[in-house]
Amino acid sequence: MGSSAPSAPSPNLSGVPDAPVGSAAAKKDTAKDFPFPGDDKSSSSSSSSSSSSSSSDVTPADSSGTPTSGTPGLKDEGSEGAAATPGRHPLHRVNPIGTKLQTTDEREQEDLDVAQFYLQSGDLQGAYLRSQDAVKVAPDDSDAHFALAEIALKLNKKDEAIAEYTAVLKYDPTAKETRDARKALARLKP
Repeated sequence: MGSSAPSAPSPNLSGVPDAPVGSAAAKKDTAKDFPFPGDDKSSSSSSSSSSSSSSSDVTPADSSGTPTSGTPGLKDEGSEGAAATPGRHPLHRVNPIGTKLQTTDEREQEDLDVAQFYLQSGDLQGAYLRSQDAVKVAPDDSDAHFALAEIALKLNKKDEAIAEYTAVLKYDPTAKETRDARKALARLKP
């Protein structure tokens, strides 16, 4: 038993991280292979730990944005590069590819359906907001105004309910909506 077994490393209890494993020569080789931007190959052998830059490091530019010194400017075309469709930014797409746009009637019906769902589940504020969306989408439709009037009345927004019931009568309502709107207006108006 003359050979000694390697000892286990002692745990670091100081809270300071251990130094990375590797040699200083490997770090210098990495600095030569991958210098920081603006560092030339001759200065990469003498490294500096300073991260501040002096005003002499800045290349002045003329009013068009191109550098005025002998160094070439960047060739970055940005988000409006050569692959972009002329006159249209790629992020300003109206709808995702493969989806169908909703018509005004479909959007209004969706808002009214969701408002009805919220109303049935007891979320009056959600129903109120979705019925407001339906009125914004179709401001001349009596169904949207009627739904908003009913929910506004449940939220004790009497002035808004009166205005919405009045709008219902103005926009060609069904016979039931006409009857219900007149009945509600008679109750609400003093």
